[in-house]
Amino acid sequence: MSVATRVGFGMHGSSIRPEWRPEYSMLAYAATGIANIPFALNKLSMLHFYLHLVPNPNFRRICHISIAYLIIIYTSITLINWFGCSPISAAWKHDPSIPSTCITKNTYHYVNAVNNTITDILLLVLPIPVLLQLRLSMRAKLGLIVMFSMGFVYVPYSLSLSRVPMTPAHSAALPE
Repeated sequence: MSVATRVGFGMHGSSIRPEWRPEYSMLAYAATGIANIPFALNKLSMLHFYLHLVPNPNFRRICHISIAYLIIIYTSITLINWFGCSPISAAWKHDPSIPSTCITKNTYHYVNAVNNTITDILLLVLPIPVLLQLRLSMRAKLGLIVMFSMGFVYVPYSLSLSRVPMTPAHSAALPE
């Protein structure tokens, strides 16, 4: 990341020098490709925690299916980001003299946002039926459900981020 800050990361788009643009664009392209990996690992770790927490075979089957879904979808999203342009270098060169085709950045970001929202809700709702079956007082069950559901605070935030318009300086990896 220290290299990225030398070529404009963290700066306003208008402050990025023209000679920094090629390196900035290439680094932004690489960074957006790996940006979802922490999200995926976090969600996979939650599902792994659920697997250790609950011995119910049906719940475990749902967790295994969810793990497979997360691996497939996040791998797909990463590959779409990295190989969404033909030729691949069109993702960061933005040279109109080279014939190229790319997926649109808005399509990519909206698909990514929908996927993140769906998987966030899945992970938040998944343990609730198990918590309701515990042999505890209703007050204790509700307390556990509230504790497990604190992540719902994040879902509206992630939805609002999906509507933030991308500026060229922040979305250099995916052309219009």
